[in-house]
Amino acid sequence: MRVALNKKLDADPTAWKIVEGKLYLNLNKAVQKKWLSDVPTHLATANRVWSGIQGVSIAQLDAE
Repeated sequence: MRVALNKKLDADPTAWKIVEGKLYLNLNKAVQKKWLSDVPTHLATANRVWSGIQGVSIAQLDAE
């Protein structure tokens, strides 16, 4: 979910879901609940955004 929002954060290891063989972690259970409300849209957005932030540090993203 955070990648879909153009952010990188640590994840809660108990807030996870496997979708089509891939493991997805969320910040916490509350964020996971929102993410689960529309997984296809959040994944599409996150996949689009990831290519632009993959090599960017958390500090750089937070400064934007």
